[in-house]
Amino acid sequence: MDAFSIVAIMVMVVTLAMGMLKRFSLTLMLLIGNLVVFLIEVLGPGVTVEIELGFRPVYLQTGQDLYTIFTSMFVHASIYHIFANMLFLFLFGWPLEERIGKYKVLIIYLAAGVIGLMLQSSIMWGSYAIIIGASGAISGLVGALFILYPRVKLTLPLFIIILPNVPVWAATLAFFASQLPFVLGAGASGVAYAAHLGGFLTGMALGLLLGKAQRAKKAIKFKDEGLEPLATTPELKNALEKIKGEPQEDIRKAWLEYFAARAKCPKCGSNFLYKGDKLVSDCGYEVKLK
Repeated sequence: MDAFSIVAIMVMVVTLAMGMLKRFSLTLMLLIGNLVVFLIEVLGPGVTVEIELGFRPVYLQTGQDLYTIFTSMFVHASIYHIFANMLFLFLFGWPLEERIGKYKVLIIYLAAGVIGLMLQSSIMWGSYAIIIGASGAISGLVGALFILYPRVKLTLPLFIIILPNVPVWAATLAFFASQLPFVLGAGASGVAYAAHLGGFLTGMALGLLLGKAQRAKKAIKFKDEGLEPLATTPELKNALEKIKGEPQEDIRKAWLEYFAARAKCPKCGSNFLYKGDKLVSDCGYEVKLK
């Protein structure tokens, strides 16, 4: 294997490892990792990285180089290819990660990427053509966000026009509709649209399972009245709105920790520490949440 390909694989491993650390955003790490791998492609000898790390449908018959099922998700064919994918990774991945956490996002991302690739490979069975790109994985994030948070507003670019406050359901339905004609054309355009659709449907399915699990889990009953007097800045008022409106327990806890670290105790002026069912300041002043 070429040295450039080995370095690219190392970048992929470091990207996923750093993305799992608490201090880093998985979406940001995936974005950076993909860009670095593309830079390695550009600096490397021709299309060596694409050839060695891209996936070929025939591998499912020969059992050869099956690791490329994963490495192919980090390899892109052109500047436009990487730009479009990273744009949609940022637009859909970031709000999804904020709401469900990085671990669930990674599961959706990888599952959608693999299943999307398998669907595309079934259409191209036995082909030696190279399939590369994160499109299937990113489509999974789109599908999951559509199911879990269809009314969340996004800012989307439309050529040179920026469209603010576009609901996820509208952006996603347009995305879904745009893929179908190309899938029916069996990828004649050279783009793996079946992988996009497969990833999208996988993300929807996992979103349904996750949403069902969230509804089955009993929500924490807490009193937010005590937080109202502490929300003295626009930043804290925004955080309080997030706390009130967030149905998922772990995300609400994260916002409570955020609120506590910035709110000021009315007695001593210190910040609070969030301790499960209450906020406690340095002087012992407590705000009970249950």
